[in-house]
Amino acid sequence: MTALQLSGINAVFYYSTSIFDEHFPSSADRLTVSIGVLNVLLTIVTVFMMDRAGRRVLLIRLTTGS
Repeated sequence: MTALQLSGINAVFYYSTSIFDEHFPSSADRLTVSIGVLNVLLTIVTVFMMDRAGRRVLLIRLTTGS
């Protein structure tokens, strides 16, 4: 959660409709919804992958950098 906050991804999600509206005015809302749906789907996939690999192993690798 801290990494997400520090990366600024929440700001990108918050302003995504405005960002898309500048470049794709006719489909900004659909793109924002698509990004949200993709985020949810990949979060579900990640949960299953973490459970399969083992949370402890992933946290040790994350903190040691190996």
